Amino acid sequence: MRTTPLAAAVAATAALALGACGTAPAPEAPAGPIVLRSSATSGTPTPSATPTTPATGGAAPVVPDVRDADAEVGVQDQAGDGRSVLVEEVVLGSGPGHAVVVDRSTRAVLGSAPVRAGTSRDVAVALSTPVPRSGEYLVMLYADDGDGTFEETRDGLVVEADDDGGGDDGGSVDEDFRYTLR
Repeated sequence: MRTTPLAAAVAATAALALGACGTAPAPEAPAGPIVLRSSATSGTPTPSATPTTPATGGAAPVVPDVRDADAEVGVQDQAGDGRSVLVEEVVLGSGPGHAVVVDRSTRAVLGSAPVRAGTSRDVAVALSTPVPRSGEYLVMLYADDGDGTFEETRDGLVVEADDDGGGDDGGSVDEDFRYTLR
């Protein structure tokens, strides 16, 4: 029987592949539990489950939540032309982040503004999508991933850390407000 170079290469590749089976231990899974995005249970960033994205059918990126015991956001009901929102105060202890305005009914992001670590007052959020109607809106806090630009698929949602035993652990740091179009 005559062996061709192609057949020899295929046989050698198969032998190497089969020989490697079972020799190296499988990598271990992370020790912590896998939790859903807004129910962080430990340490600073916490792994999130990978949801399926309906538009593509594939997996959405996994972005860890960022627990911050100092985080707060304050916004008042307001009226305007729908192109900006004024956030009275943002407090971030975990580092710089973003104040993000969201339409409560559609969950669409309307705009964001960068905020520094510590306390920021009178943060003007220019909306890339104007407020479509008078109604209820939400300001949420996200921790910046280091690039200074808000990207929902890369920046971690800031969640509360239960440092006072009040049972508020893991909820997103946000505040709702009413916006009236003039």
